[in-house]
Amino acid sequence: MFDIGGVLMYDFHNEYYCNYLSRLSGMPFGKVKGIINGREVSLGNMGMITKDELETRLAERLGIRQSQVKWFELYRKHAKLNKPVFALVRRLHRRYATAYLSNIDRSKYEYTMKLFRPYLGLFDYRFASFAIGMQKPYNAVYNYALARMRTKASEVVFVDNQKDNVVGAEEVGIHAILFRGIEELERELGKITRF
Repeated sequence: MFDIGGVLMYDFHNEYYCNYLSRLSGMPFGKVKGIINGREVSLGNMGMITKDELETRLAERLGIRQSQVKWFELYRKHAKLNKPVFALVRRLHRRYATAYLSNIDRSKYEYTMKLFRPYLGLFDYRFASFAIGMQKPYNAVYNYALARMRTKASEVVFVDNQKDNVVGAEEVGIHAILFRGIEELERELGKITRF
């Protein structure tokens, strides 16, 4: 089971987007990153507020105009598939059920699925936070995915680029790997499975 942002897709928020908002708002990168990882984005990711409501709230927190937030526009412009990871998923899919589990809002998800179109057959299960009303790193979302996949936690490997999400998966008994790059991921998977 793979995360989308930062694993299947190159990590957009932690680099380009936070730097963009930092320059625009005059706030330090770390403070902007805290806002982007905060309540407003969580509500958007769980489908509890719309993209427009999210942009309004972020603009207020950052002290910028709503039109400058460009939540979806900059994602669309800079989002790129991590093709080496997709090649790995293809290899794994020959032997195992594969899935993705992502904290993502509706606008980004719909665009991402256009990019994923040639690869959607590689994912037997698809979990997006806005659609299920839950998000990582909370135990409920992992338990939900396990129930839908009809599998035990001990039979699942989860890959994410955020330490909190890895810890959350481990808390329910899933073997989790912190993603740092394709070569390290292949080494770590090689220790626990054949592909």
